[in-house]
Amino acid sequence: MSMLVRLAVIAAVMLTAAAPQVAADDQTHLAMLRESVKTLELELERSRRLIPLSIEDYEARFRRTAEQLGLRELEIRRLGAEESGLLAQREPLVLEVHHRELSGLASFYDVKRFLSIIPAFQACRIQTVRLQLREGDTVFFTARLELPLLPIASSWGSASTVAQEIDIQSERLSRLQSAIEAIERFSSRPNPMGLLSTLEETLEGHPIALTDVTLGEESSLEGLLVGSVARSALVAGLAAAGFAANEPVFNPQGGCQKFSIRARTNQGAWSDSSPLGRNFDSGAASFCEGLMPQGQPHSIIARGEPQDADRAFLRLHDVEFADVFFVLHDLFLWNFIVDENVKGRVTLEVYESASIDDLLEAIRSAVVISGEGSLRRVSRTALELGVPVSSAGVSTQPGKFTLTKADVSDVLCILGQFSERELRIPRDLKARVSVFVEETPIDQILDGVIASAGLSPTIEGTRLMINRPGEKPEASTEMVACEERDVARRSILDGEPARIEVLGVDDLTLAGVSTIGAVPLAWVYTPWRTLLPLETGQRLGNATVGQIGSDDVTFETDRGAKVEARLPGPARD
Repeated sequence: MSMLVRLAVIAAVMLTAAAPQVAADDQTHLAMLRESVKTLELELERSRRLIPLSIEDYEARFRRTAEQLGLRELEIRRLGAEESGLLAQREPLVLEVHHRELSGLASFYDVKRFLSIIPAFQACRIQTVRLQLREGDTVFFTARLELPLLPIASSWGSASTVAQEIDIQSERLSRLQSAIEAIERFSSRPNPMGLLSTLEETLEGHPIALTDVTLGEESSLEGLLVGSVARSALVAGLAAAGFAANEPVFNPQGGCQKFSIRARTNQGAWSDSSPLGRNFDSGAASFCEGLMPQGQPHSIIARGEPQDADRAFLRLHDVEFADVFFVLHDLFLWNFIVDENVKGRVTLEVYESASIDDLLEAIRSAVVISGEGSLRRVSRTALELGVPVSSAGVSTQPGKFTLTKADVSDVLCILGQFSERELRIPRDLKARVSVFVEETPIDQILDGVIASAGLSPTIEGTRLMINRPGEKPEASTEMVACEERDVARRSILDGEPARIEVLGVDDLTLAGVSTIGAVPLAWVYTPWRTLLPLETGQRLGNATVGQIGSDDVTFETDRGAKVEARLPGPARD
C-alpha cells in the first residue's frame, strides 16, 4: 500500500473514532472523510488500469503480446466458471476471478518474455506453467492464469443528514481500502517461472537437460543427465532450490539416465530473477543415443609361439578402434596419427608369446598402418603426402599431443602456432583426427594430420595453403586455421569433467587391463565414452583404485566397501 493511501486511512480512522465525542465538528469530519475517499478513489483508479474491463480485453491483450513476440499457435481456453472471492476477509465486496489456459510455441526466450510481460502489465496471476521441449530448441508452453475483474462501483445512495453522510463515506472508505489491498495482494504473488531460475542456478555446470517441466506449488520435472555426479547434483540442487521432492525415478536412456521427479514448492523460495532456459536442449536425446555403441565389436587376437599360450598380457574389450592406438601409445610410447575412417569397435587379446610384429600384423588385418619410424599413420586406406611441410618454415622441435577424434581445424590451429607461415584451410573443413604422439617433430605431426584429412599443402609466399588435391584456393572459400567459425552448438550433456577424480565408480566401465611390466594398468570408459587410464592407488570421486588383475580391477570405496569390475571371458579363435 502506498504512503499516500496509508496516511488517508489513518486520518479517516482517527476522525471516525473522535466523531461521537465532538459532534460540533461533524462538518469538518465529513470534509476530511470525503478527501480521504477521493484519495483512495484515485489510487484505485490507478490500480484499475492494470485490470482490463472485461475478459475479452484480457484475451485481446494476450494475442497482441503473442504476435509482437512471435509466438505461434497461441490458444486461449476457458477453465470452469468464474469465481467470486472476497476482496478482503472483513468486507463483502467481491472480485470476479476468471480462469484461462494459454498455450503456444516459440523459443524459450520468447516464451519467457511472454510469461513475464503479461503479469507485469496486467493484474493476472500465473498459477502453473508447463514447458515441453520440442524440435529446434522450441518450447511448447501451457500456462494456467487467474484473471481478476473489478465490479462496477454501485450507487451509495443519498443522505438526508450529516450523520448519514458520515456513515456512507466511512463505508466507502473501508471498501476502497479493502479493494486496493486485495489488488496489491493479487498482483504481488510470485511468478512460478522464478522456480526455474532458482533451479538453473543450482544445476549450473552439470550435464543435466530438462525436457518437460511443470512449475507451481505442485511441480514436476523430467529430463536427461549423464553420470552419477550429475545425479547427485540434481537431488541436492532441488533441495537447495526449495523443492520438497519425492524419491526421483531414474531409468537408462541411451548412454544417459532419464529422470522423473514430483515435488512441492514454497512460494517464499521463488526467485524474482529471469530464467535463461539453458537446460532446455533439443539435442540431448540424440546425444544420449550417440553414447551407445552400435553393432558388434571386431575380434583381434595376437598370438606367437607356442600357439597354446593361454595368458594374455593385454586385454581390451569393446573399445573404439581409435582408442586401441591410444592404449598402444600409453604402453609402448608408439606414436600414431589415426584417420577419421578408422571406426568401429574392437576386442583385442595379446598373449605373452606374441611379439611386436605379431601384434602389428594382427591389427593390420583390419587397418593399414604406414610408417615404420617414430610416427605411424593408421587408416583404412593409405594416402599420398603432398609437399612436406618441413620445407615450409615449420618448427622441427618435438611435440606431445593426446587428441581423440579432434576437429582437424583445431589441430591445425595448434600446430600452426609453430610455423613461420600463415596456415590457411578450407572453410568447410569438417574432418576429425586422433593424434597420440610424444617427442615427435612438429613438422612431421603436421604432415600426418594434413594427410589424414585428405589434404595437400602448397607454399604461396608467406602462406601455407592446405587444400584438397586439385582444388584451387579462393579467398571466399578459405580461412586462417585459427579463425573463428560457425560450429554446431554442443549439447549441455556434453559436459565431461576435466578430471577423473570427480567421477564415481558407477560412472566407469572397465575396458581393458595390462599386466606387462612391473606396474599393471587398466583403462576405463567414462559415461561420455572417453577412454582413461587407471593405476593402483589412483583417487576417484568416491573410491580408490585397488588391485589390478589380469582381467579385473578392485575399487575400495570411501565407505570401506570393495567393488569389483571384471572383463568378460577371453576371446577365442
